Amino acid sequence: MEYLFKKEEDLSPENKREKDAARQFKYEMQDYDHIIVDYLKDGRCDEDRLHFLLEEANANERQGQINFKFQEMWTPYRRSFKADIPEVLGKFTNFLDEHAANLALSQLLELFKLTDALGARSKRKIWLDCWISHRIPKSNLKELRELVKHCQSSKLKGKIKKREKELCRTISIQKLITGVVDHSGWNPEIVRQLGSCEVADFRREFLKVDTENFLPAIHQFCESWRKSSEAEKAVEAKVEKALLSIAKINKLQAMRVRLIIPWAFPHKTVESTDIVESDLTE
Repeated sequence: MEYLFKKEEDLSPENKREKDAARQFKYEMQDYDHIIVDYLKDGRCDEDRLHFLLEEANANERQGQINFKFQEMWTPYRRSFKADIPEVLGKFTNFLDEHAANLALSQLLELFKLTDALGARSKRKIWLDCWISHRIPKSNLKELRELVKHCQSSKLKGKIKKREKELCRTISIQKLITGVVDHSGWNPEIVRQLGSCEVADFRREFLKVDTENFLPAIHQFCESWRKSSEAEKAVEAKVEKALLSIAKINKLQAMRVRLIIPWAFPHKTVESTDIVESDLTE
């Protein structure tokens, strides 16, 4: 079977005849055929790749069935004048009860216009919550912000916020801070991401990073604080608390922190090495 995957110019005359015969039987190569060929040749099997391809094929099959039901749902509405409200609305509501989570937002909103007009507006929130809930675990930060715009449930808003924090913690605080320094400024996305981090997240990252010029970068970052918005002020307060927490570890760490945020040590000069815990303002 390996010849089926080769270019025509690389085939022997016999392989070309066999490939033509496969075409006549309408054989279509699948992504997992390579894996089968490898297994038949030498017993190798990329199980992870095979599992991924089969899951993808199953997902495509499920989506195909949903698309078929979506088109079928419209039949009573579009076919003739015969179907009455209960029949048409029943088709719409049954489909949404089962598949609202799998639709695109545009499809969902299109159906809402009809179900609202036909007397099922009370179910809109149920379907929308189902759609949002299905997407929260798979959404990135930008998509989560779009979900919030359509969310009316305080419970789901809490889940969205929790997901935002999880995503932000996978983003390097170091990269965000050096990004502010290197590009000379804040932007709403950086503020949002840093704002989702807690004091403990900053402290952990600061203690973990061991790259050249990281402490000067933190110093420059702190000097860039403009306090022009409540969101920025909240970030700055968390960073300062994290640094002061590090300063309490020992005298050496306190000396380093004082060079970064000297204003937090009002009782000592920058040159002084005699720092005690009482010098640190909370």
